[in-house]
Amino acid sequence: GEAPYFAMEYVRNSRILSDYCDENKLSHRQRVELFIDVCEAVGFGHQKGIVHRDLKPGNILVDSRGNTKIIDFGVARSTESDTSITMQTDMFAIVGTLQYMAPEQCEGDALDLDTSADVYALGITLFELLAGTRPYSVEGGIAAAIKAIREAEPDPLGQYVPELKGELEAVLAKSLEKDRSIRYRTASELGDDLRRWLHDEPTVAQPQTFITSFKRVV
Repeated sequence: GEAPYFAMEYVRNSRILSDYCDENKLSHRQRVELFIDVCEAVGFGHQKGIVHRDLKPGNILVDSRGNTKIIDFGVARSTESDTSITMQTDMFAIVGTLQYMAPEQCEGDALDLDTSADVYALGITLFELLAGTRPYSVEGGIAAAIKAIREAEPDPLGQYVPELKGELEAVLAKSLEKDRSIRYRTASELGDDLRRWLHDEPTVAQPQTFITSFKRVV
């Protein structure tokens, strides 16, 4: 009888995103420029109602021509079309990679996730790409890791890369907001702000002042 099969693109001589950047000694600006392509690819999926749910450096490839490819849609879900399937299978299962997981993803309710969860994962990925480390530690058991994801405030990018303080730091902070209503709604919005930074244009995300920091604490 007929057998189902997958037909997938063969990405020749590919490297995962972080390895490609390190091996080619890309500057910070070149890394951001490459990452904008990643945002555009994920943003295309968001336009089609697809939430990836497991974005991380290992799931982002760069081919021999410098083109980025998003892989491993094994845990991706449609924001509309597969609701009934999701409810039957993994509605209350934590799906994804903890180190790159958005706070709301830790609840395990797949129906409550939207495209901003991917934005959070992209923020962690870009932070790691620029600083060589993630913005907070996710260690210990699952309970400790989930607590850190929900409560630990991300370190500012400028703490690790002083020359990137300011607007780029603010863009990363906006993408890593614990409150998803403050984050960029889609990967395309994040990519647009990164492009503004590259072109020395004002970004939507603005660096915090003493007054805005005080209001946030209060």
